[in-house]
Amino acid sequence: MNSKNSFNIHLQTLFNTSVFIRVDFGCGSGSLLDSLLDCSTSLQNIIGVDISQKGLSRAAKMLHSKLNKGTCNLKSIILYDGSILEFDSRLHDIDIGTCVESKPINFGETVLSLFRPKILIVSTPNYEYNTIIQGFAPDHQEDKSKSHKPKFRNHDHKFEWTREQFNKWASKLAKLHNYSVEFSGVGGGYVQYGKPNAQCSLIKSFVNGERKGRQID
Repeated sequence: MNSKNSFNIHLQTLFNTSVFIRVDFGCGSGSLLDSLLDCSTSLQNIIGVDISQKGLSRAAKMLHSKLNKGTCNLKSIILYDGSILEFDSRLHDIDIGTCVESKPINFGETVLSLFRPKILIVSTPNYEYNTIIQGFAPDHQEDKSKSHKPKFRNHDHKFEWTREQFNKWASKLAKLHNYSVEFSGVGGGYVQYGKPNAQCSLIKSFVNGERKGRQID
């Protein structure tokens, strides 16, 4: 099962409720939107937003091909060309917003203050997990030498966070904009190094309401 499918299944587990509009901020070539079409949900409309014309073109071709098979019950799939850092009234007050893996540092501030989604799901690679992927022991992160410092998972990532960094960022935003936040993740931990809860990817779920958050150990 790939990370996009795992992410969608995780969403269904977290929010077993009726939602109708979902926006994927920074949708790229549409892989998350594509995998969503295979999930059974209450969604009626999904929207992808990205600044890359090339990515949107690929997404349109892939989604159009899947829709033509007639296996999807969605009313509409819309792709918008635009920056996820600029307000768009068409996206205001949506049910669920998602942003997977890569995002600008001030993305959360823009979305929670201007778009005000009922739920915002943000994920990032767990930087601590890169030690396993790249064949280092986690203790090497304490070594300041460049030779032992894990690289980012993808070349186009501007940054990747540890659990502590991601938790601090999310908690601050949630408090500032009157959201609760739930902390979770997908992917197995590295049990052999005594970190069974250090998931491969970290997920923060901002909920506009009174739901209480919970912290990853």
